[in-house]
Amino acid sequence: MKKKHRDSQRRIYVEDGTYFVTTNTFNWCPYFKEWIFCDLFVENLKLCKKIKGFYLYAWFLGYDHSHLLVRPGEEFGLSEVMQFLKRHISRNINIIMGY
Repeated sequence: MKKKHRDSQRRIYVEDGTYFVTTNTFNWCPYFKEWIFCDLFVENLKLCKKIKGFYLYAWFLGYDHSHLLVRPGEEFGLSEVMQFLKRHISRNINIIMGY
């Protein structure tokens, strides 16, 4: 029996909605035990907020995951905001780690 991929679940978007978003690191690796990666996350979050123009109400950073309470702005949707944020954070972590 073929299993459904977890990302194939339907997402519900509400106009002017505020979303609670959780993301995990690859293989749940505890990257954010290191302060350099925590600082990197915060700086990339600020950059993303400035460029993508979303509203950030709260955030939490655990060792291997993050939670965000966000409302997308007028120009970019939630998917575009999260794609930008995750792409930049992972790219910068890989550079620091020498990958």
